[in-house]
Amino acid sequence: MYSMRVIKTINKVLDLIYLKFRGKIKYARKLGVKIGSGCRIYSVEFGSEPFLISIGDNVTITAGVKFITHDGSSWLMRDEKGRRFYFQPIQIGNNVFVGMNSIIMPGVKIEDNVIVAAGSVVTKSIPAVIFP
Repeated sequence: MYSMRVIKTINKVLDLIYLKFRGKIKYARKLGVKIGSGCRIYSVEFGSEPFLISIGDNVTITAGVKFITHDGSSWLMRDEKGRRFYFQPIQIGNNVFVGMNSIIMPGVKIEDNVIVAAGSVVTKSIPAVIFP
């Protein structure tokens, strides 16, 4: 048990060093997040399944944003097919701004040219905004 805590602590320190010297975008890619070009990321909360998150080009993810790729309530109840786990990808299009402390829930697709207000809980997909 003690050795496992030491290993976890060492891994956390190594992740922090990687994050500090390589940057948040490279760290996110290392975790498995698919990220386009020209992005700015100020958050590193990509949940327990970062490989289910894809981010387009010219996207800004501000501080405190959380990506939830699974539903934890499955431990309390099963769905109609008897499954206990609910995992869904999160897709973010191009030219998207996600405000501080927003929460993006499983299965959400945020299409192009969208602004997500600070503190939002996004539970449904948001269609693209088309400028005239």
